[in-house]
Amino acid sequence: MRKLGFDDDARMVVRIAQDRARSLQHPGIGSEHLLYGLADSPTRAGSVAREHGLTPGGVAMQTERLLTPSRTMFAGLDAGALATIGIDLNAVREAVEANFGLATAALPALTRRQRARLPGHMLVTSRAR
Repeated sequence: MRKLGFDDDARMVVRIAQDRARSLQHPGIGSEHLLYGLADSPTRAGSVAREHGLTPGGVAMQTERLLTPSRTMFAGLDAGALATIGIDLNAVREAVEANFGLATAALPALTRRQRARLPGHMLVTSRAR
């Protein structure tokens, strides 16, 4: 039985995805990187994807929006929901910043291990496989 491998176009998409993952300092190649690689590739599949609105810029923007964590402890809190139980999120934020400074409201920076760029080949995440 012959083992099937990637053709040149598929390898190109994976290579673009790997470069994208590295540029974002992500630890592996995820489905979002593969989608970017497809949208950015000069292959026929990439051309069809772009014709249907899948652009590298659009993928990059959505990836950043969905995967980049907000840098404050107040991110993700629903001000409207808190207001229904009598909590004014803006007042809480102002009180924390006034009493403890702006730095307290920020989440800790990534550790060196989390930021580390991996040399050579990158692993593909289980979701992307």
